Amino acid sequence: GGSAIRVDLYGQDIQILNNHIEHIGGTGVLLCGYGSGSKDVNKHNLVYNNHIHHTGENNWHAPGIFLWQSGENRVANNLIQHTPYCGMIISGLMDRFRSRVERREADPGNRTREENLEPSKLSYDNLIEYNEIHHAMEIMGDGNGIYIRGAGNGNIIRRNYIHHLLAPVIMQSAIRTDGGQRGTLIAENLIYKCVSHGIHLKLNNHAENNIIVDIIPTTHQGRKVPAIFFKLREGPMTGGAIQRNILYQSGDEIEFFNQGENPRLPAAWAKEADTDYNLYYCAGNPEFSKATLEKSRAEGIDTNSLATDPLFVDPENGDFRLKPESPALKLGFVPIDYSKIGLQTGPS
Repeated sequence: GGSAIRVDLYGQDIQILNNHIEHIGGTGVLLCGYGSGSKDVNKHNLVYNNHIHHTGENNWHAPGIFLWQSGENRVANNLIQHTPYCGMIISGLMDRFRSRVERREADPGNRTREENLEPSKLSYDNLIEYNEIHHAMEIMGDGNGIYIRGAGNGNIIRRNYIHHLLAPVIMQSAIRTDGGQRGTLIAENLIYKCVSHGIHLKLNNHAENNIIVDIIPTTHQGRKVPAIFFKLREGPMTGGAIQRNILYQSGDEIEFFNQGENPRLPAAWAKEADTDYNLYYCAGNPEFSKATLEKSRAEGIDTNSLATDPLFVDPENGDFRLKPESPALKLGFVPIDYSKIGLQTGPS
């Protein structure tokens, strides 16, 4: 039931490279710092070019790679597949798990709640890039390809390819920010054929220059639930951004944004963030794309966005490179070099 490789407590400057990890009872690779307190000592590690699959065979909640209270790491070019729960988790300590003494000592009386919590969130400034994740979430629900919560500021999730998360459960996304997560950049990722949600976004996080294609609808308690590209769940989103994303659905059923009131959390609205320069296209119903854009503009967002075909090279066969005449390029979209994603040969 344990992990294949664990960097525990005071673990620094360790390289975990080129391993093949399979059929593990728990997590594939775990970077695990100290719990409640301020011992910021699990950091500066490299997890590179590992093939990790069929984890969590005893403990279903175990992901392929897990960073907990561990910061300033680089996790790159790993292939994670066939996991019962999340592909990757980046997490820190939630406020409710801190002692009363810690809460009192951390609160001088002149800072916001978020500022008080930040010193204890030690999974900050991690670089998560060029990973490929597919067929995660094969057993459990309420999880994601990449899941980040309570992890501190400065995390970057970029240039990852997350595809074919096919389990028919409503509570899952390719990438999800949760649990008070702030200050995260989600950029230049390719998300393809994932059930339920593309990106689940909260608060002041940034989603920029991502391609999201063919999100798959599911059912919940016998009710059909539409596919959602951006699930906005907790506000205010002031200081965040949703910019230069390409949202493409080959069929005719889609919800580009799911936003608004929430019975458990403050309402989240795209208009609170800097939302613009996006490209929307529903190939099976182009008029729906235009109606979505018109609605957004009426709400004061997406002034420069477009509702038109992005002109992928061959979307039917999974080639989402852009043709030279693509209108997305005129919006400032930066093409993604897919050859650098996933397992590599050569130095790190």
